[in-house]
Amino acid sequence: MRLPGFTAGRRATASAVERRHAYQLVGSRNEVVRVCVEETQASMAVTVRLRKSNSSGEMSLRWWILGGASGEVEVSQGMTGACEATKLAGNALVTPFSLEGGEFVVTLVLPRSEEPFSRFGFNPTYVHSGRPVLSRPRDHSFFGVPLGFYPGTPFPLGAHRVEGDWFNFTLLSDGPVAPKLHLFETTSGGKGEPCAYELELDPTVNRTGGVWHCALRVPGGVDAYALSLPETHPVHGYKVDEEMVADPFGDDVAHTKVPSGGEKICTVSLLPRGEGQGEDIEEEWEEDGPLHHTLSKTVVLEMDLRREDGDQDGDGGVFEAVETAAVGLEDSGVTALAVRGLLSEETLTSVTSVANGLGSSAMKRLVASLHRMDLELFVQLDCLKLQSVAKAPHLNEGKAIQSLKESLRFLVTEYHLDGIFFLHAEKLTHGDSGVVLDRPPIVEDLCNDPVLQSTKMVAVPFGSHLLPREGVRGFPHWGRWAEMNSRFVTDMQDLFLQDDRSKVDLTKVSMRLTGSADLFQRWENGSYHLFAERPPCYGLNSVSSMDGLPFSQQVEQGSKKAKFSDSIRWALITAAFASQGVPLIRLLDLSNENWAEELAVFSKLASFRECYSDLIQQPSFDAPRDLRWHGVDALAEPKWEMPPPAPLELPVGSPLEEPLACQVGELRYIGMSFWSESKLDAVYAGFNGNDTDVLVTLPEPQLGHRWVVVLDSGRLELSLTNESTAASPEYLMKPKSSILLVMQRP
Repeated sequence: MRLPGFTAGRRATASAVERRHAYQLVGSRNEVVRVCVEETQASMAVTVRLRKSNSSGEMSLRWWILGGASGEVEVSQGMTGACEATKLAGNALVTPFSLEGGEFVVTLVLPRSEEPFSRFGFNPTYVHSGRPVLSRPRDHSFFGVPLGFYPGTPFPLGAHRVEGDWFNFTLLSDGPVAPKLHLFETTSGGKGEPCAYELELDPTVNRTGGVWHCALRVPGGVDAYALSLPETHPVHGYKVDEEMVADPFGDDVAHTKVPSGGEKICTVSLLPRGEGQGEDIEEEWEEDGPLHHTLSKTVVLEMDLRREDGDQDGDGGVFEAVETAAVGLEDSGVTALAVRGLLSEETLTSVTSVANGLGSSAMKRLVASLHRMDLELFVQLDCLKLQSVAKAPHLNEGKAIQSLKESLRFLVTEYHLDGIFFLHAEKLTHGDSGVVLDRPPIVEDLCNDPVLQSTKMVAVPFGSHLLPREGVRGFPHWGRWAEMNSRFVTDMQDLFLQDDRSKVDLTKVSMRLTGSADLFQRWENGSYHLFAERPPCYGLNSVSSMDGLPFSQQVEQGSKKAKFSDSIRWALITAAFASQGVPLIRLLDLSNENWAEELAVFSKLASFRECYSDLIQQPSFDAPRDLRWHGVDALAEPKWEMPPPAPLELPVGSPLEEPLACQVGELRYIGMSFWSESKLDAVYAGFNGNDTDVLVTLPEPQLGHRWVVVLDSGRLELSLTNESTAASPEYLMKPKSSILLVMQRP
């Protein structure tokens, strides 16, 4: 297998050429300079050839060595032995060219140094009109070629093992200053100071556009690397600062002290493992792939497993926690897990590190295990973190677009991910100076990317006013993006948490229960990216916002509603399962204290949705369905509008006081029922936002049928038994509760 960036020579003897690479450089006066570097075990031979139209004048080569990443010029009297007639002249060595076949040629034999990586810098010098002239490239003050490392290839991004100890490194950096590559071992293993090497890439041969790349043989003991990306002056382009960071496109990361880092703990990337190291899953992994579940049948459980101290380094506990949770959720009805904490938020593609550095293998084992359980895996990415890692002013900047697309392609293909949640998705719509873009390029590119065409992409904006057109039509989607339905959370919580005398718009509540047509239905006028229709299942309905506290902490302790907290929580969960859209339940919204009971009720709701999904979930908003709305009296619709306030206060004991109290109860109650075409299957869901009991009249069931309680959030004990509980024609609902009924034969 040929390694990138060099050609191998024959190994006839110990002094034979081991590696050879040729470079062709162009000077500012269009002169062509050819350089050949040949490596043996003991030395490096550098041959420079230059052809000029006028070959009569004398020419010499000014040259020096640039050591390591410091870029310091190394010249000494001892280096004059590289070639006969070489002389030391100030901060450079000078060697005359010889004329061979119309070409000026000079060959230097440099002994191997302790520093394995350096650069050979030079300027051919000739005399023109009696004055010495230096030949140099157009964009630099001198020519340079690498010694000990090679150009490599510009793809794929990150570090990849080519063969044996040879690696190809590729990174994105559009600045004019060359980045640096640091190599070291994460621990000395009790043998003293860890080894460390640095090299600065050459802007001529190690760069293709905005991609920097090199190939090299990693010295023994090295198992980690990091990058120093220079920060340049925005106007003049010179370097003002630099920071050592992990490779944004690395596989595994670790937190460790590195040489020259002092006591500071740095995040570094680990080199990809060789064959047989952490690859015990490869045979099984080849048969694995995304599950491609239908979104309309999906039930998502969201969990955030980041440690409170922000440290993600550990012993693989995150992966074990997800797998343990998945085993516990067997037969619960959950079809997908949305997890935050599996990926390092300090890079674009690295998974959370584990003690032995095999995070990528642990990730593959986890995905394969979840897929065997028929569970999809959605990872959560924070767009604020992505922008910080990409070191871009915004995510619609050219380099950031390329970085994000490449990283998502890598994650989906490498780890067989089923979907991706984009937290702070509003950042995907911003441009220069925070301007909100109506058609953000990165969002449109991800919609049309062929690698991501089967991947579920979910936008989770934290602030609709930061979206195009102030979020009236939600996230720009082109009919492709699913979206976290924040309006569902707001309007459903208002029904239960607002004061009894406060106005509750039941028309908004009905809109949320039927899929939020104001957000997802097609509009006749407008551009496709915002007004194309999305199916109702493209909205994810939750009890609480993913950027906020769990619901139990949103209800003030000691308040009037605190005693109804559990009833309201399960009423909201019921609404998520009974409405059009995808139910997403945060793990934080389930109680750990009574986990067995919580899981039993949850499973009952999931089973209900699976059985009656054809009634609840429709393929489009225009699909025919038998949906009926009910007030406290089943024969009347809910009170859609709040009546005007009475001009005078009613005296205590007034005969009108009781009817008005009943009227207020009607204002905060809404019921709905779905009926099959044959009218033999039906579902009834009712939501009581009052602080008092409400006596509800149920719709008349079909002859020979009755209403059976699936869940009463005010009487959870009814859902914890295996016996069916029939609902009477007049059903007394507890305060701040919901009921979910199905029509069955006795």
